[in-house]
Amino acid sequence: MIPAAYCNLEVRGTVTQGMGTMIVPILARLMTVLHGFFVDHPGCYALDFPNLKSGSSHKPAVLGRVVRVFSDTRERCDALLEVIEQNSVVSQYIITGRVRTVVEHFGPWVSLHRVRVAPRSQPNNRHRDLGNQQTHQAPFLPIHSGSTKQHFSLMLERRLYPCECQVTMGVLNTYGLSGVHPVYLPDLPV
Repeated sequence: MIPAAYCNLEVRGTVTQGMGTMIVPILARLMTVLHGFFVDHPGCYALDFPNLKSGSSHKPAVLGRVVRVFSDTRERCDALLEVIEQNSVVSQYIITGRVRTVVEHFGPWVSLHRVRVAPRSQPNNRHRDLGNQQTHQAPFLPIHSGSTKQHFSLMLERRLYPCECQVTMGVLNTYGLSGVHPVYLPDLPV
């Protein structure tokens, strides 16, 4: 997917942005709606959390209030905004921005990835991954899977790349996140 259009989805009326705020459950609910839509349109949408910051022992992780959705056409962004506006729960908490065209970009690029933690059946790898998670404190969203009925944490990592990045055809998962081969998205101001 080569990003040609994007729109911003902003959580309405919240002041603070830390992990213990109302932003987290609203973004988790939004992510569930987006995931359901992305399953029906695989590889067509990529996400960016422009204000996402990992935490440390001195400062908490931050998700930010804005989710930016990129697509290969303006029409796909319009279709997504329609789905969000028709969802009676999510639409009352989210301000949808207008669809914008991605112009030629000479600045830095980003990709958003899921941070994986090894399963319990691999205790050594799991211990290492959880140790890294505590050190870097990746921001996460608590997700309830509709298909498996399980709860899990969708931990996010935002990677920044220099200006020389080439726009490539990476692979997106059904959450709009880059896989092994990243989808480079322009790092645009909020």
